[in-house]
Amino acid sequence: MQTKSEIVGVYIGARDEAAARKLWESLPPVYRQFLGSVWSRSTPAVRQQNQLPKSDSTIH
Repeated sequence: MQTKSEIVGVYIGARDEAAARKLWESLPPVYRQFLGSVWSRSTPAVRQQNQLPKSDSTIH
């Protein structure tokens, strides 16, 4: 059985907060609305765990 995937947003470039915002803005509004509501319902500990790193290091 083959699974189909759809690319809904894309940004190629730096891995920093500005780039994350550009990726977010590339998403269709319905995706941003859904993901924003999920994020707002998550606990503060989960939100803090998922913050962008403050350094230029890459997480693998």
